[in-house]
Amino acid sequence: MKTELNLHGRSLTLHRFPKRSNETLQAWDAGDEYLINHVEEMALPDHQNIVVINDNFGALACWFSEKHHVTFMSDSFVSHKGAQKNLEDNQCNKVAFLTTMDSIPANTDLVLVQLPRRNRHLVWILSQLRKVLPTA
Repeated sequence: MKTELNLHGRSLTLHRFPKRSNETLQAWDAGDEYLINHVEEMALPDHQNIVVINDNFGALACWFSEKHHVTFMSDSFVSHKGAQKNLEDNQCNKVAFLTTMDSIPANTDLVLVQLPRRNRHLVWILSQLRKVLPTA
């Protein structure tokens, strides 16, 4: 199993939660890598308020917490615990933890969403985002 995420000259050690002795899956996916690459290319100013929704094991939260204020939103206990462990193991900056039933912070600059399995949950998330984000 691959545990090192190496991009843009940085490296994070990430594990799935709970740890299993014969784990064959890594703690991030190609979508996480794509989002990291895309946001890095955007060259955001430091200290942006980023909300990460449904980040399975905290790869995005760990990555963006270095330069930004991150809010991690998930309804999964396992995701919360996995992200907390990966943040701790990588000595990342503090991240706020919420569920998707909590209010999305009004001062949000960027939202990164891993699509949920259920369409109704996606509709809920989008309706909550619509309430707090400015219209284009």
